[in-house]
Amino acid sequence: MIRNLVEMNGLYDILCAFCILKVLHIPLINDLHTALFRNEVLTPLTERFMAYWILLYGIVTVSYTHLRAHET
Repeated sequence: MIRNLVEMNGLYDILCAFCILKVLHIPLINDLHTALFRNEVLTPLTERFMAYWILLYGIVTVSYTHLRAHET
């Protein structure tokens, strides 16, 4: 149960990263992460760094849950 929630969170992070990078357009989650910052803080470069950070975190989370699933 918990493993499924963690994996879903990782997939959510991947989707959010793709939305920030403008690879996907999902109106519900397009601006969730970027809305936490003021406009003068977010430049296109900082948005891109944030997207890659979130993408990396999502990939690691999903990979870890798959790795743990095969151990037990």
